[in-house]
Amino acid sequence: MTDDKIQFTSSCISVVCLHEIDGETELTLGFAEQVKPNFELNFEGTIETPSGEIRISTVEEEILLRARVPDMITRIRVWRNHPVWPDQVVVGWG
Repeated sequence: MTDDKIQFTSSCISVVCLHEIDGETELTLGFAEQVKPNFELNFEGTIETPSGEIRISTVEEEILLRARVPDMITRIRVWRNHPVWPDQVVVGWG
């Protein structure tokens, strides 16, 4: 695990976002070189992707975004526009 705002296992990454009562969080998922924002990189690592897919979901397991990936282990990078309560989170793979 890293800090308390981004936690991870070998197959899952959890990222704290803006509280729902304070507004929505804009999520972006895509190939890392295409979605790289001007925010500070907050996480870089790999996750297991045996299904060939990455999914971004809520804590209630509602799938919000998904992407097909070519490998069983995928490099993941996460950028947030705020260190504590981001309203923009970008997840890049590859």
